Amino acid sequence: MYVCGTHRSGATILGVLLSAHPEVFFAGELYKFPVPTWDPGRRCSCGSMVRECPFWTEVVRDFERQSSVADLRRGQRRYESWEALPRGLIALRLRGQELRDHAARMATLAQAIAVRSGQRIVVDASRSPVRGLIYLLARRQGVEAAYIHLVRDGRTYLQSELSRPGLPTGPSRLLNNAFMLAGRWLTMNLLALGLLSRGRLPYLRVRYEDLLAHPEETLGRIGEFLGVDFQSVVAMVRSRTPIASRHVIAGNRALKQSSTLTLWSRPVPPSMINRRSRWTFWIVAGWLAGFFGYRPRTGAEG
Repeated sequence: MYVCGTHRSGATILGVLLSAHPEVFFAGELYKFPVPTWDPGRRCSCGSMVRECPFWTEVVRDFERQSSVADLRRGQRRYESWEALPRGLIALRLRGQELRDHAARMATLAQAIAVRSGQRIVVDASRSPVRGLIYLLARRQGVEAAYIHLVRDGRTYLQSELSRPGLPTGPSRLLNNAFMLAGRWLTMNLLALGLLSRGRLPYLRVRYEDLLAHPEETLGRIGEFLGVDFQSVVAMVRSRTPIASRHVIAGNRALKQSSTLTLWSRPVPPSMINRRSRWTFWIVAGWLAGFFGYRPRTGAEG
């Protein structure tokens, strides 16, 4: 299961929540494997260093019996980075042997994770729609991809970005102003919508606000989409049972402080960004936000 959309949209929350089901394993953002997650000093959500984590060391050992971590990284840089976006899209159209080899390595990694975890569904929250489409080429290796497009209100996305600690100053801050962030939200969601919502692909769009406000209904939709009964997870949400994140190697930084997540039904509070930033977002991306069901004054419509 591939989660696409923009960052800071709740993909880690969704992934950990789904991984409470015995058939689902949430790996985090797999585009960050092997760099930086396999670098020395990186920590798994289980508490161990990734290079000392029993689960990931076995996954890497299984993977390298058939492929190479260095070759996987080389393919990521060639086809999946933002700088390589045009090349990746062209390669997907041509479907050359080099891209098919990269897709095979991605499939080998997913299968190694599935075998070691004992679960048939591996959740990758890498978000890039190009990476998502590359998974389609992995069908020859027995990997089937399903896509969840996770959307968050762009104004709360801006708030999350503008309020994060360590925000750059000077010229670098221009890349993190309201106009640029609104453009980033628009671009990522438009790419996901345009590339992955075609009728041939298994695609489901989920709003982050619906996941928090109506978790039972939203999990029911996802369960129907994946062919999984999430009633046991719904029961954990109802009872506010903490859910362990197990072996997530890249995702929300909050997992570095706590390896568990507790979700309870609540509406998302309105965005606290200033009026100028709010209307900047709506001018730049309001037409797509409206398509997703968000309104200028009230936020998300049911």
